[in-house]
Amino acid sequence: MALMEAMEGDRVNKVRKLLMMSANKRIPLSKIYHCRLLFGIPEDFRDRVAKYPDYFRVVVEGDGKRVLELVKWDPLLAVSSLEREFVVNEDKVKRAFRFPVKHGKDLDGSRLDLWTLEAEKYRVGILHEFLSLTLEKRASIHHIVEFKEEFSLTKHTYQMLFKQPRTFYLPGLR
Repeated sequence: MALMEAMEGDRVNKVRKLLMMSANKRIPLSKIYHCRLLFGIPEDFRDRVAKYPDYFRVVVEGDGKRVLELVKWDPLLAVSSLEREFVVNEDKVKRAFRFPVKHGKDLDGSRLDLWTLEAEKYRVGILHEFLSLTLEKRASIHHIVEFKEEFSLTKHTYQMLFKQPRTFYLPGLR
């Protein structure tokens, strides 16, 4: 039973991080449900969110769409897997990404001009973190673009990933 509770806590934190990564701190429940197997989220998670009113709120929009909202930002969850790795091996991380742009911790990619290098750097970081939340540390491009609006992605996401061969593996390419 303790293992099941620990797993549920991990799953709740994954959903919280997804919400924290989204531009407006909200994601339609249908999108999370559609990609639930990537993250190890159980089928009945839509019912379970009611158990966590300190973390989530379900809002029904005018068209009937149910949206999951983040209730409270958690600075302890606001550390990416890359940042955790950075502390351990800074040189490895510097080699992994080829971006000469320096940025501060308060970088908010949803407010950046979509076609700037800073915005692309933000999107690469978001996708890296998204993949780190998945069970197998991978996802199809279909699952990634499911969150296009929430993560401020563009229609050129695949080309952006292609430009980062040391960071992202795209099968079927030479």
